[in-house]
Amino acid sequence: MTDVYGVLIALHILLTVSWLGVDAGVFIGSHMIRNRAYAPDARFLLSRLMGYLDLGPRLSVPLLFAVGLSLAYLGNWASMPAGVVVGFWIVAVAWCLAILYAFMLQHRLEAAGLRKVSPAEHAWLRAYRRIDLWARWVWVAAIVGALLGGVFGVAVFKTTWLTWKVALFGVVILVGNGLRLIPGTSSMAIMAEIHRLGSTTERENALYRRLSLTHPIVLTMYACVIASVFLGVLKPG
Repeated sequence: MTDVYGVLIALHILLTVSWLGVDAGVFIGSHMIRNRAYAPDARFLLSRLMGYLDLGPRLSVPLLFAVGLSLAYLGNWASMPAGVVVGFWIVAVAWCLAILYAFMLQHRLEAAGLRKVSPAEHAWLRAYRRIDLWARWVWVAAIVGALLGGVFGVAVFKTTWLTWKVALFGVVILVGNGLRLIPGTSSMAIMAEIHRLGSTTERENALYRRLSLTHPIVLTMYACVIASVFLGVLKPG
């Protein structure tokens, strides 16, 4: 078990780096693509690179939680049946496969519009977005339920630091849903439109407004992840 536990700790570190470190590059790139001093073609290429980089954080989130549950179970930090851990691993792997397929379709859609995506694929993408959002709401509800269990004498997490760590993870998922619920077209789609149809004041302003709304949410997520890292290392209480 010691070897498995050590491998899981290494994976936990690598996934955290993939999440926070790679996403920081996406965050910096978001400031560059709204800079009109750069040519639209260059900004579009940068947005495509950002999309590829963003795969790291998107894949890391479900896998990181699965690894965290495994560490909590093996380290006796939490009270849960092994089936919960195995079940979430199955969900996490299936989720990651769906993320990869949706990413492929989305990039084809942004690069060439509906011409490169069949009606069935477009319908799948719409369904995936709805299911992904609602699955995250269920995820948040499950975390809240596990945390509230301690109030009624059914504590899932045995230590204060792990309880706070899971709570912060829940906040990240919650604000991430807020990011997904921002009305309007995504910044990547707007940048693709600027690339295909040309730069106009209306499109540029839409891109700037969209990114201005997302930046505070992203910074909140970063703060939660950093605090979570310190809790996991220092284990206070």
